[in-house]
Amino acid sequence: MNHLIGELLQGKIQLHHRVLFIIANPYAINQQKRFIDENLNSVFSINKEQVSSAIKVANVERVRAKQIESTIIGFYQQFQHDCINNNMMNAYQQGKPLCLHYDLHTAIRASVHEKFAIVPYLHDKTWCSHQLTLLDACNVETVLFANAPTPTLSYFASQICDALSLTIELGQVNEFGHNDKTTFNEVTHALSSFISSAIAEQPRDKIKALSQSFCFYAMHQRIIKKSNALTFNFADTIKNFTQFSAGDLLACDGEITYYSDVDNEAILFPNINVPINQRALLTVKPITFDTVKCK
Repeated sequence: MNHLIGELLQGKIQLHHRVLFIIANPYAINQQKRFIDENLNSVFSINKEQVSSAIKVANVERVRAKQIESTIIGFYQQFQHDCINNNMMNAYQQGKPLCLHYDLHTAIRASVHEKFAIVPYLHDKTWCSHQLTLLDACNVETVLFANAPTPTLSYFASQICDALSLTIELGQVNEFGHNDKTTFNEVTHALSSFISSAIAEQPRDKIKALSQSFCFYAMHQRIIKKSNALTFNFADTIKNFTQFSAGDLLACDGEITYYSDVDNEAILFPNINVPINQRALLTVKPITFDTVKCK
């Protein structure tokens, strides 16, 4: 982020699009923490009524989430205003992929797929598969589709602002300032090219051919922590996307047991230390590109 912004300020990159950069949680970054009071990416609005409502718990993350929400809404409203002023509204109304949102992350644990993208739940909308072009340039090899609304920033941008939105996991987190920057070379170059040139849609047959190099998954189970008795039936060092067979025990929470119910079901983001009533584990299942409702 700092590199891209520096390149822009020095005139080494010429913007082709209106761009907004957000450092999500600078308070936590300065303290070398994931968050101060609670996970920021679990407190964003999931409907229009929540956007305008008062903050019920005024901790650092919830105040910051409201600030980010209002900033993004203002950014997209100004974009629509510019479309009208520049006679671009017809293209906007036809659903052209004009508004895009990329939420860049690093994950707590290592992953079988080092880099992967998460498509927020789209309800009845179709997915714009042309995003595979950018993901391929970023060396992202895996796409996961959510199956329900989530209080994440990417879902907020998709649902409230009608943006083409992705959460992109770029690898395992290290201490701030100690990540191997060479693993982000493709991402930096792709984003630099993306914001400085026109977006060219690829023919459907080329997207179909490109999809053959990707792995696709769909969310399957969402396991909520019910008590402090929760235990996982796998090692703490297990990687994201490790697969299990149907019938394998995944977790126990008191007398509640959770099993894999399809072959090749994989675990994602296991975190036994989350507060009670928050998500402790996701599971996903492989799907094919042909089953994805996309354009």
